[in-house]
Amino acid sequence: MLPYHESIVMSSPALPVRIILRKSDAKYKGCEFHWHEELEFYYVRQGGVCLNTGNESQWIYPGQAGFVNWCQPHRGSGFLDQTLHYIIQISPSAFEKETAIPPGGSQPVSFLAMLMSPALVFPTVFNDSSGITACFDRLIKEAGSAGIGSEFAVKACIFDILAILVRQCKPSGRTSLDRDTAASNQLKKMLLFISDRYMDTEQMALPSLAKRFGFSVPYLCRFFKKHTSVTLTDYINELRISRAAELIRNGTPLPAVSEMTGFHDYNYFSRVFKKYNGQPPSFLKKH
Repeated sequence: MLPYHESIVMSSPALPVRIILRKSDAKYKGCEFHWHEELEFYYVRQGGVCLNTGNESQWIYPGQAGFVNWCQPHRGSGFLDQTLHYIIQISPSAFEKETAIPPGGSQPVSFLAMLMSPALVFPTVFNDSSGITACFDRLIKEAGSAGIGSEFAVKACIFDILAILVRQCKPSGRTSLDRDTAASNQLKKMLLFISDRYMDTEQMALPSLAKRFGFSVPYLCRFFKKHTSVTLTDYINELRISRAAELIRNGTPLPAVSEMTGFHDYNYFSRVFKKYNGQPPSFLKKH
């Protein structure tokens, strides 16, 4: 099953961060593969978490933090008994206008382009020696405070974390950062557009998407597959089905779910849902 898109709402409109404390044991199987636009960190205080990012799995132990990059499919796939960890999510609004000079570079580029570029490698696990765990301790304390100036303190912690990310990334030796920037920005625009308009069948048609982004249909499909490892059609359908599953779990009637997720023929919706979920939507409604 392809990773589903998770829509995240920040805990406070005033702060670009969301912090969740989780307690788990070895019986917990973790969540499904998913992705989101927010940067995410697994900050382990007790026990251990196995972070799976598709290409690799690494255990994170107390005093360490796991990093999930922008739009990177991931899941916590294993836990030790009595695990206590924080999930810290940072909204792109915190850095969408920021620039920095990357390792090996001479000119500043957008921080988002750095995150997305295959020319750079970010560690999956950060050790305490990087200073990042101290940043998280301050961030958790300030985010839970209603004191005067706490908004500024939280944002200062976020920028300290971004500074550590920049200092810890390394050139991959694959391609030029400058050449990748345009493609990275284009992919970002495409993913956000699809996430916002997935229910609109006309705008999600391949000719319409190709025209919007200035590609031919064949090149659009090759571009998307190259940068995401999935086909564009599968991606859109998987996104629609994952949203449909959320609506069903929330009690929305099945015919309404079909319409709300861009399937105007319920029988077709049911077939596609079963293809991706292994069960028809009526099964999820009963469970």
